[in-house]
Amino acid sequence: MRVISGRVGGRRIESPPGQDLRPMMDKVRAALFDMLWHFNAVQGRALDLYAGSGAVGIEALSRGASFVDFVELNPVSAKTIQQNLEHLGLEKEGRVHKRKVEEVLANPKLVGHTTAYNLITVTPPYIEVTYPDLMATIAAGPWVAEGTVVVVEHPRESDLEETIGSLVRLRERKYGRTKISIYHMPGGDNLFNDDDLVDDGDDTDEADEE
Repeated sequence: MRVISGRVGGRRIESPPGQDLRPMMDKVRAALFDMLWHFNAVQGRALDLYAGSGAVGIEALSRGASFVDFVELNPVSAKTIQQNLEHLGLEKEGRVHKRKVEEVLANPKLVGHTTAYNLITVTPPYIEVTYPDLMATIAAGPWVAEGTVVVVEHPRESDLEETIGSLVRLRERKYGRTKISIYHMPGGDNLFNDDDLVDDGDDTDEADEE
């Protein structure tokens, strides 16, 4: 894998050896961050849940986020994220938390940051989570405030509501067997118009997750 764009764009990042991960492929990650850039969402602090190799959070750092908290339980994956940060010279801008996402969501003090994030990315193994419950927990917590943007990668056949608690869906795009849904909490510095709120694109021909 590689960082797509930004100050460390083009640099390679490693995947955790021997792990059965489903990393967000380059084309999908590029399309996602193009949308996030449009929404002025790549700034401030970010939270990368189910971080895997750290590719999504590292992309956020490369494109303008000031700090990323990476949450990843698997010790091999957590070590790989730290190595990737060090390899790219970003180790002072990210912190790896080897914990269950559910534990962190239940106790924000575990990551040492109890106020809202600008950007939250959620890319779990499909079979390990119930998406409506997970998103409802995120929406109800101290992680979100006016202007927070939440990205979730989920199976194409799973449907999420347009509104989840305080979160309103901005975009939903399909890439092969994967969907990317982008939500935000209205208000804050991000400015959206009505066109931003109506989108159900299908980029199946451009990229396939598997």
